[in-house]
This record gives sequence, structure tokens and C-alpha cells, in this order.
Amino acid sequence: IIYNIDMPENIPENIPENINDIFLLYVTHTGNVQRRMQTMLDVTIAQENIMTELMNIILIGTGGALGAISRYLLTEAVSKYFLTNQYIGTLSVNILGCFFVGLLFGFFADIKSEIQLFFIIGFLGSFTTMSAFSIQTLEMFNNQNFGEAALYIFMTIVFTIMFTYLGFTLGELK
Repeated sequence: IIYNIDMPENIPENIPENINDIFLLYVTHTGNVQRRMQTMLDVTIAQENIMTELMNIILIGTGGALGAISRYLLTEAVSKYFLTNQYIGTLSVNILGCFFVGLLFGFFADIKSEIQLFFIIGFLGSFTTMSAFSIQTLEMFNNQNFGEAALYIFMTIVFTIMFTYLGFTLGELK
């Protein structure tokens, strides 16, 4: 069935229920004629999008779990090896994570891939929060947004420490 519709108000009232075979020509509010075909293809594309998003979530979640475990193990190993405070282990993880996020981000800058989801967002995002902060700051510098980058650095350091202190203080109230 084909309907030629020159004005939106001319759309027939009695469009059949089986819209899989309908091809509509209609006028948009800007006056441009658009064609729209509703078929089972629309449903198939929607299902594929859902499956793609589900796979993305699984990749990020798996990478995140492995990143968190790796962070713990590496932090403990460095702290025990150097017989020092925990912060040396955390610092080592943050530096290593930032190096790898920069390396992978640079390598995959023009490519959206499952590797980015698994390693950059999942694994390294969980391995170190500094990796996300570092790459966002680097992007601001690369885009010549120096003031925004400086403000972001300042706010990140000041507010994270301030809210950690606030949370700690509230937690002590028990």
C-alpha cells in the first residue's frame, strides 16, 4: 500500500494494522518531504542495538572486575616488596594505569572498538580513577582549553580530598 501525503493532516484515519508493508511520504514541519518505511527491519535493528549495548556492558563489566582485582594485587605486591606505606602501591597503580590509558587512547583514538570498552573504560577505569581524569585533562589541553583544564585539575584535587574528609568525618559519627 502506498499513500502519497502532501500535508500531515491528510494522513488517512484508517491505516491498516499491518504497517510492515506501508510506505509513507509525508511533509515535515520544515516543509521537507521525507520517506519513511516501517518494516520488520526496524524491529531487527532495534534488537541488534540492544544486543550491542548488552555486549558493551558485559565487556566493560568484565574489564572492570579484572581491573579492580589487578589494582588490589599490584598495590599489595608493591607495598609488600618496598615494605612501605600503602600509598606507594596506589601511586604505582595510578602511574601505570595512566601510562596505559594514554597509550591505548592514542593508539585507538580514531577507532571505536570493543578493545576500548574492555581495556580503557572497563579495565583501566577500574584499575585507576586517575586514568579517566588524566585522559580528560589531556583532551582539554589538546583542544586548547587551558583554563578549563586548570579548573578541572584544581576542582578534582580540592573537591575529592574535601569530600573524602567530609565522608570520613560523617562516618566517624556512627
